[in-house]
Amino acid sequence: MTDRIARLRSLRTVAVLVLAAFAIRGWQLGNPLMLTDEQFYLLVGQRIWDGQVPYVDIWDRKPPGLFALYAMFARIGEGVWVYQVAATLFAAATAVVVRALARRHASDKAALLAALAYLASLQLLGGQGGQSPVFYNLFIAAAALLVQAAFDAATARALVLRGGLAMLLVGLALQVKYSAVFEGLCLGLLLMRALRGRVSLVAGAAISAGWAGVALLPTALAVAGYALGGHLDDFVFANFTSFFARDDAANASVLADLAQMIALTLPLAAAAVAGIAVLLRQDRAGAALVPLAWLSSAVFGVVVTGTYYDHYALVLLAPLAVCGAPVFDVAGRTRWTGLFAIAFGLIVGTFLSWTAQVRYGTRHQLAPFVRIIGTRPTGCLYVFVGPVALYSATHACLLSRYAYPSHLTRLNERRAIGVDPVAEVRRIMAAGPAFVVMYRAPRTEENPRSIAALKQGLAGRYRLALRAPIGSKVQDLYVRQSTVPVPSNAAPREPPPGQKL
Repeated sequence: MTDRIARLRSLRTVAVLVLAAFAIRGWQLGNPLMLTDEQFYLLVGQRIWDGQVPYVDIWDRKPPGLFALYAMFARIGEGVWVYQVAATLFAAATAVVVRALARRHASDKAALLAALAYLASLQLLGGQGGQSPVFYNLFIAAAALLVQAAFDAATARALVLRGGLAMLLVGLALQVKYSAVFEGLCLGLLLMRALRGRVSLVAGAAISAGWAGVALLPTALAVAGYALGGHLDDFVFANFTSFFARDDAANASVLADLAQMIALTLPLAAAAVAGIAVLLRQDRAGAALVPLAWLSSAVFGVVVTGTYYDHYALVLLAPLAVCGAPVFDVAGRTRWTGLFAIAFGLIVGTFLSWTAQVRYGTRHQLAPFVRIIGTRPTGCLYVFVGPVALYSATHACLLSRYAYPSHLTRLNERRAIGVDPVAEVRRIMAAGPAFVVMYRAPRTEENPRSIAALKQGLAGRYRLALRAPIGSKVQDLYVRQSTVPVPSNAAPREPPPGQKL
């Protein structure tokens, strides 16, 4: 009877967290313009079913596991609703694991509040949709839970099995985002510590090597697949070499990005520090060994990248929430530290999600462009700078494997993609795309030579078919002169009053 009540309580908790996840994020579901990165991930997932191979036919530097996930989402309808609902379920599942970890050093109620703090904080850092950490946080959090369980294992065999499963989850996380390597190394070292005194030195070395092999297995399989297909060089360059070729010094907003990241994570970080202080006062610091080590490795992974886009900090939220759980068991100011973190995530996060929608746009703003381009047009589309979702909405063909606009336009990418971006823009325009989309006013971090190459290609050959805002940017849609005439009701129009050109 007691077990049955415990199971019912667990199910009730899971239901609460799932409902909370949808309550926080549900109002944004179905927007194809949620964030630029996930627009592109979905495009790759869709084009995989058309026979295009990541890194060969459509280029990026994210691991193939992420694109495999999005390919599964794309298989069901157009995939927008599917990936966003799936991301919400992943977030809820991660919150369930956060609660399970927090229960090791906090009450049930405090652990539940820590899980809610995780869900509330996601939208602070661009995690309201399908950014890669929203998915891989689940694998790493579950691996951390298994590592914690490995310390408590009654037998060496149970320890080895739990460690092996933890490392397999780390391997899956690596195939969603390679920065998980830092957290994976940390969890592996913790497992080696758990082995100490349980097995001989030789056996421990063999077991540790086996765990490392399990963690590397998914990546090894991906490498083998590309090698067998004759595309090993493409895989290695995109997944590893190109990252170090980026000129991030060209990104003038690095310090501003870092300051924003710190400001947005500060309330939950303060709760985590207070939570660790509570455990120290109670002489229970050992109870937080796994989450504290996990947090340290995640912080290192964020800092070492050298770029500080807000979504890079999503990896910090789960360990911060686990470390902060004890504050909810303490009365007074300390508890309010945790409650403020939840309120901050809900209020400021919702506001930031709304401003992101204003900045990136909605389906309704995309529709006029789709109407002119059509679905499956005979000519190809080139989005120089603009929403990648246009490729998905129109099913237009691609003239370049560099479909993510930033790869050809950003200054920090000019030596990092394996080709001269200016020459590639010239080649695309020489191929004569039927439609070209670009921002009315290019951003300062864009390569002026790429912009000049585009304008040279447009001159005398294209006419402006539509000028309209998508989000906070005014987009120009150009149609090649030889393309079928644009309907009169789709003539170029100016943006609403007050919208700058």
